[in-house]
Amino acid sequence: MIRLPWDNMSTVEDPCQHWSVFRKISEPSTGTSAQISILNLGDVPRIYACESIKVQDLAGNSHVLCSGIDLNPAIDAQGKDALSIAADLREACVTKGGSSQIPRSIKKDLMSVAKILNINWVERGIDNDARLICSRGAVCPRKPSCYQQCEAR
Repeated sequence: MIRLPWDNMSTVEDPCQHWSVFRKISEPSTGTSAQISILNLGDVPRIYACESIKVQDLAGNSHVLCSGIDLNPAIDAQGKDALSIAADLREACVTKGGSSQIPRSIKKDLMSVAKILNINWVERGIDNDARLICSRGAVCPRKPSCYQQCEAR
């Protein structure tokens, strides 16, 4: 489970725009979207996989449903060093401006985990670029920060 870093969206002034749930809200799309993300908890990088879908309730109001999983425990269970893999993936994303194609060696490790867990949307997420996400814009790990880029516009 990925616990969102806030309990009430109305109290968050700087949510990270790279969370799948926010992109699904703001982008017109159909179907689902799977995403591999790297989120620092303190200084420890975690690899998450999630899938989001935009739905409408009976009143016609749009909502986004999102489910996710922390992959670090599953990576460790396979005898791999999850922190090292997450740090390498984080570095790949940082050097590419915040998102990056998943390097082949990491893709292989993640695919093994996806197959063992039997979670198809983890596999689909591996085919997309991995994204750095943060709990708040003020702690954005991207260089330059997303919020610095937005302020410059």
